[in-house]
Amino acid sequence: MALSEHIENTIRAVIMLLKGSVLDNVVQATHADYGEIARLPALILYFPRITEVRTEASNEQVVERKRDTGEFRVFPPPRFYDLEFDYELVTATMVGAQGLSQLSQKCLTFFAEHPAITVNLTDEQGNVYGADTYEIAPTLALSPGAVSAYYFTVRGSFVVREVRVEDRRSITGPLVRGFEVAYRDERKEIEEAYRHL
Repeated sequence: MALSEHIENTIRAVIMLLKGSVLDNVVQATHADYGEIARLPALILYFPRITEVRTEASNEQVVERKRDTGEFRVFPPPRFYDLEFDYELVTATMVGAQGLSQLSQKCLTFFAEHPAITVNLTDEQGNVYGADTYEIAPTLALSPGAVSAYYFTVRGSFVVREVRVEDRRSITGPLVRGFEVAYRDERKEIEEAYRHL
């Protein structure tokens, strides 16, 4: 699995989980321009800061054996990344600060009820072949954000920890299914064969 694909799968899984648990209006953004938000209330999710986790790094290659086709594949070791998301909750001033308070409570409950997130693993063709589960935790408490005559906001952040990313570059070769070793001693007239399958 390529880096960009699994990071994208993880972001998509985060958005779907937030839509189902906090608010259906989740907007992904790279900057704050509240005038571009189609409707309120909204949860603005900013593109994550991606940091490699070196403590989980390994130099051990991953070996995949396909006995049915008689092939093996060797992949570079996987790498691990923390994805830290900043987010903002935005409500219209006409609903009052109470609306923002209720939305904030839903957001805090979300982290209490969802300590982990499941992300689909996809192959080169985009087919799902499994899933990984990662820890999800708030890293900054909700704090007041920008306020105007039109909206109230609060800000926070959370992290998805140790997202495993596989490298699809591989070395492929034939898999040895078995071999036979013959031993012969003509003087003692001994002949033995050892077969390994």
